[in-house]
Amino acid sequence: MPGGENLRLQDLVERARQKLGVSGLLVAAQDGLPLAGHVPEGLDANAWSSFGPHLFRKLHLEDPALPPGKPRRFLLTFGEDCFSFWNEQGIYLICRHALKQMTPEFERSSALLADGLARYCKQHASAA
Repeated sequence: MPGGENLRLQDLVERARQKLGVSGLLVAAQDGLPLAGHVPEGLDANAWSSFGPHLFRKLHLEDPALPPGKPRRFLLTFGEDCFSFWNEQGIYLICRHALKQMTPEFERSSALLADGLARYCKQHASAA
């Protein structure tokens, strides 16, 4: 952790949300259980967190038969609003943001964030 801090997952998610400049960011387990996050007012964290894993299964994006480099992210757009979903090692990152934020830099930062949060969750789950 930066500066030797012992941060909770919720702290990491809030820092990441602010850094990315997104209105919502949620980390969910493979079964759809929300682990940590900030969900904008009017949205249900439980519904939001179960939606990502469900869609990955429906779209067969978790199929081990897919070749290396299989899709780990998909995007849903609603006018100017977007929901991005990442699957990293069975940990889901769900992000609500503006369509105009979909730049190559946002993509890179989000992918790195998804990977880092997945590693954090896996490490802390194995330590428990």
